[in-house]
Amino acid sequence: PISYLVITGYEELLPVLYGEVLIPEAVSRELGHPEGPAPVSDWIAAPPPWLTVKSIQPGSEEQRSRHGRETLQHLDPGERAAISLAEQTDAQILLIDETAGREAARAHGLEVTGTIGVLGAAASKGHLNAAQAVRALEDTTFRASPDLYRWLLQQAQD
Repeated sequence: PISYLVITGYEELLPVLYGEVLIPEAVSRELGHPEGPAPVSDWIAAPPPWLTVKSIQPGSEEQRSRHGRETLQHLDPGERAAISLAEQTDAQILLIDETAGREAARAHGLEVTGTIGVLGAAASKGHLNAAQAVRALEDTTFRASPDLYRWLLQQAQD
């Protein structure tokens, strides 16, 4: 979600909605990958003060006493590290878009939201124009169902 929020110019909603945002080193590396979008790699090269890059405790991805590591084996390193960090820090919410990652996070007892959820929360609090946010997302490679876009538009009306 951070990548799409940066690309669309909505990244500053994160501290407004959630305060401090923590990401694991693996996610920081993904955001800064040279083949990724330049605005995102530029942004992570000089992160804002509300973003903290944290190390996860060694071996924590393998030591899954509560839920078993099998729920994480099929995820990419950033998703695994994000779930581990969320567990270690008792995070209020985990920002994750990929379906498999969301399912694994929920299996680990974590509350999740994604790009659309962040934008919907902001729209419901009057922090953005939902129609503009939908148009901005549609101009990227982000993909969501028409139902999710309708839900986002409805958040500004509720």
